[in-house]
Amino acid sequence: MTTCTTTKDTIELSLGRINLNGDETLYTPSVQKTADLQRVFTSHNYSPIIWDKNSRLSDNFLHATGFCVDNDHGLTIEQARGKLKNLNLNYALITTKSHTPGAHRFRIFIPFNRKVHSLTDYSRIVNKLTSNHFPTSDPKVKDGARQLFASPKDAQFEACWTGHDYDVDMRVDSNERMEIADSWTDKLWVKDKKDRLIRACDWITRNPELKGRISTYHWKHEVENWLRTDGIKPDYIAQGVFILAAYHLGYKIHRIRGDLGARIGKKEVKS
Repeated sequence: MTTCTTTKDTIELSLGRINLNGDETLYTPSVQKTADLQRVFTSHNYSPIIWDKNSRLSDNFLHATGFCVDNDHGLTIEQARGKLKNLNLNYALITTKSHTPGAHRFRIFIPFNRKVHSLTDYSRIVNKLTSNHFPTSDPKVKDGARQLFASPKDAQFEACWTGHDYDVDMRVDSNERMEIADSWTDKLWVKDKKDRLIRACDWITRNPELKGRISTYHWKHEVENWLRTDGIKPDYIAQGVFILAAYHLGYKIHRIRGDLGARIGKKEVKS
């Protein structure tokens, strides 16, 4: 085992029982010490995704704390270590049961610098991470219900926590459009906003035609007027909460450059 001096102490993961059939669906969130990840990765199935009701389904995606690269071909451990060092990333690497000296098979857990609260944002992030740095990673690992099987007890393990967590909002092109709601700020998901999010969703459901060039700053005031008319307290809705409500109801979100607001696009049709 190789481990750098630790500066990152804990990480939240979903843990399930070891089940190599792939049909385990019960996953419990658990904050683990980074120093214990070798034990965790060999004693549980696991995922950096947290699911609603602890049920492993894409539709239950709540947030993700990182991503696991799944390498079955095309990259050796030494090459992966070199990439991670050049990127100065925090990581934990562990070999899988099919790893051999002649055929390197391993996973790399890379933590995010913030929680990612939507599957759309998660997909954007992991697509960029893999295409730019780990193009040989198994594409199936990007699924919103992905679990990782426990490695054998004698698996090769190494970790380094003296670098940086992966910056999920990093943009090489300063003009790149951010079209997902939770790219604004993690603060939109503090617990005391949950009731407001539900009320904003209720108003949007009653008033589904949100298209046009009107800013969400206007729409959030419409929700507040509705709440006051019905005597519902609290009657304040933050603009960010309205954005998240529209997003979670399937509307496309287009950020207004240089502004905290957004415009609402067409509602996405799920197949």
